[in-house]
Amino acid sequence: MLSLISAEMLKIRKRRATWIMFGIFLAFLAFIIIGIGQIVFGEGGADSEDLAPANAALRFPVGYGALLQFVAEMGRWIVIVFATMVVGSEYSWGTVRQVMARGASRNRYLTAKLAAIVFSALVGMLLTLLVGAGLMVVGDLLANGWDPILPDGFFVDLAVDSLRTLAVLSVFALVAFCIAVLTRSAAGGLGLGLGYLFVEAILQPIFRAIGGFWADLADFLLTSLASAAMAGNALGAGEFFGDGDSGFGTGGMEPGTAGLYLLLHGVVLLAISVWVFNRRDITGSD
Repeated sequence: MLSLISAEMLKIRKRRATWIMFGIFLAFLAFIIIGIGQIVFGEGGADSEDLAPANAALRFPVGYGALLQFVAEMGRWIVIVFATMVVGSEYSWGTVRQVMARGASRNRYLTAKLAAIVFSALVGMLLTLLVGAGLMVVGDLLANGWDPILPDGFFVDLAVDSLRTLAVLSVFALVAFCIAVLTRSAAGGLGLGLGYLFVEAILQPIFRAIGGFWADLADFLLTSLASAAMAGNALGAGEFFGDGDSGFGTGGMEPGTAGLYLLLHGVVLLAISVWVFNRRDITGSD
């Protein structure tokens, strides 16, 4: 099993697309923390009551709340592309049959794929936290306001919140994982995975505007559940970035309840992937 996981990690490291996606992600992160931070500070955010929440939410170490929220929001798009690339490309290249021919069981193969995806997401998150800290410090120094003092329990809160964020991203990775297995292609996983997020983004405000049953249904959409789970983070994103009484616009579902529904989604998606992969002939993309 470890050899399979190591082989998957090697392929991930050698893919240029992996580093391109991560680089784009960090570029957006730098723009938000430093670019928007300096715009807010330049507009008098340090003294303005209206802009003070935005200014405070981007400062070290409080900015970690907004950082994790950004990781959850933008990261879901990235992990869908990433998981599709890891799983679907094997069908496109025809390498999945070669791996099976070398004696690897189907369940071990899928487990190695999923483990490599989650571990890569974990490494990416750790690097993001480190880079984010540096960006926040740079932004604070540019604004002449760096405060290196950390609140009590900060590292515990950061660790728990980061693991929660990783768990949320893993569910979206399973969406792409399942679709790529079902369609046996990277294109299918990418198109349907990203399309799913687009459709949810359109349906969610429509359902909430209609109200009643449809508003309740919107609470159970995957993105709504993810936002509700993220509302349980101890390091809040601040009122300026949506951390208010609305629970990130989720309808008020408790974070623990949302987490259980996300776990159910993940189990179902994984079960479908395993069942289909074990019952179907191993071929390339149709």
